[in-house]
Amino acid sequence: MSEPVTLSAANEPVVTPAITSRTARTHARRLFDFADGAAGTDLDAHVLITAADNAQTRTKLHIVVHDASRRALLADLARDVDCDIVTYADARDLIAFASPDGLVLAADAPGPECVIALMQAVAAASLWWPVIALADEPDVERVVAVIKAGAIDYLAAPDQSASLQRAISRVLPEVKAGRAAHARTIDARQRIGLLTRRERDVLDLLVRGTSNKQMGRDLGISPRTVEIHRMRMLDKLDAGNAQQAIMLHILAFGLPDFLR
Repeated sequence: MSEPVTLSAANEPVVTPAITSRTARTHARRLFDFADGAAGTDLDAHVLITAADNAQTRTKLHIVVHDASRRALLADLARDVDCDIVTYADARDLIAFASPDGLVLAADAPGPECVIALMQAVAAASLWWPVIALADEPDVERVVAVIKAGAIDYLAAPDQSASLQRAISRVLPEVKAGRAAHARTIDARQRIGLLTRRERDVLDLLVRGTSNKQMGRDLGISPRTVEIHRMRMLDKLDAGNAQQAIMLHILAFGLPDFLR
């Protein structure tokens, strides 16, 4: 992996240490323009663009585009957006280098570089960022699939910084709400992770509305033993009653299939 590159005020690259740092818009927008020498631009892996005179902490915009030319163009387009910008070639670099805050703007394309694959890789690494997908000509079926997979928006490739600024401003409230919801999901999963196998069995059956007597039959234990496991499960979850435990389970893993 290459080291990040900071752009100076004169647009000259300066090597810096590694950073640890819904709906499709179907109205017409121009495609990225690769003319005027843009095809010769090759900013490597990670580009951090910040305003030297702005010490205020701003939203981080993590741009993920596999093609180096397009990555550079989008980073340049986003220069006037009120964000700190870092670019990455792929999901692997994003996971390795990106700070856990901010949001991701990712180019969508068929194959292994698609946004759905990126979100799956991020989730497999136990990380989360709100993701905005981007394509030159969004296809309705593709937009639906990506949004269902978890992206918060899907944009046609913007042709000017004002368009990108409006798109980002529009989703920022959802980004904040999504991050808070994700934190609650992680907390619920961590609590459930404290349960023993038998306590988890009791919780899963409780979510299905199973009585203690039926749980005993299903698990091959007595109703009294079920009650002991149930009490311990509620205590570990810090749940005051069965309803709270069920809500934690839904928060952690979503609605069970039989309720969908």
